[in-house]
Amino acid sequence: WPFDADLDPQPDLSGNANDAAVNGAALWALDGTRGGGVMQFSGGTGLLAAHSESLNITGAITVAAWVKPSQISGWEGILAKNPFDGSGLNHAGNYELRLHTANRNLEFLWETGTLNSTTAVADPGNAVADSVWTHVAFAGTPGGSYRFFVNGVPTGAGAMPDNFLGQNTSPLYIGSRADGFTPFDGCLDDVAVFAGALGPRQIEEIRDGNFSRYGLGSQAFAITSVAYDQAAPSVTLTFTSRPGKFYAVDVSNSLLPSGQPGGWSELVDSVPSQGSSTSFTDTFVAGSGPHLFYRVRDPAEQPSP
Repeated sequence: WPFDADLDPQPDLSGNANDAAVNGAALWALDGTRGGGVMQFSGGTGLLAAHSESLNITGAITVAAWVKPSQISGWEGILAKNPFDGSGLNHAGNYELRLHTANRNLEFLWETGTLNSTTAVADPGNAVADSVWTHVAFAGTPGGSYRFFVNGVPTGAGAMPDNFLGQNTSPLYIGSRADGFTPFDGCLDDVAVFAGALGPRQIEEIRDGNFSRYGLGSQAFAITSVAYDQAAPSVTLTFTSRPGKFYAVDVSNSLLPSGQPGGWSELVDSVPSQGSSTSFTDTFVAGSGPHLFYRVRDPAEQPSP
């Protein structure tokens, strides 16, 4: 659910038609930091997607979202498919991701197939800060292991018991859960559920808004145009980007590996994102040879040869 437009219900991009309708007074808003639309929640409101079997996860699972909690204390319910049929409304059902009321760390909960019997695992890592955007994720495999991620960095891990049995016919709550007493106060964006455990690289991709490997139509990271001004001289590169990131630009006149004459070298390592598309103008080496090649990359990644 990308929340890109002011729609009710908010469309599910997975193709499973799990559109999420406003349940209360949730509001859509433009957010400059996120560079697009987000959903605002307060006082127990949220979004509700009707039950479907595609939302019942029976094995490995990943839940992820961009979150910006307010400074109101309390449990912060990010997402829950709850409760298990017949259980109390305050039990986790198939899965629930939330922030702890006391330490503001992530918790992931599920029911074990026995009424009102819940298993919970917590992230011992850094607390999620109020009033700032943070990307959070949980990825786990029943009978295997789980990991929490904060801003794409693994922050806690452990063994996941093989009792992930709370599949149910309840709706999916975004920004709340069935009892109405675990509301998310603040904003959410790019909420996603996967029937599989994503690895660190995949978590980084969805953190950066790239869902293209899942066929969701996201714009892949690529240079989209190159403009040469011979008079200046200058070269302007335009490339897809995500808010809040920085990018590095490399240059070569031979496509040889780094360290060889004419090979790849770093031109700049801190180009700030301008939103979903960013432009950078090179006036340093433009026009310095008959051939120039450019590439754009995440500065945290080691340059390839």
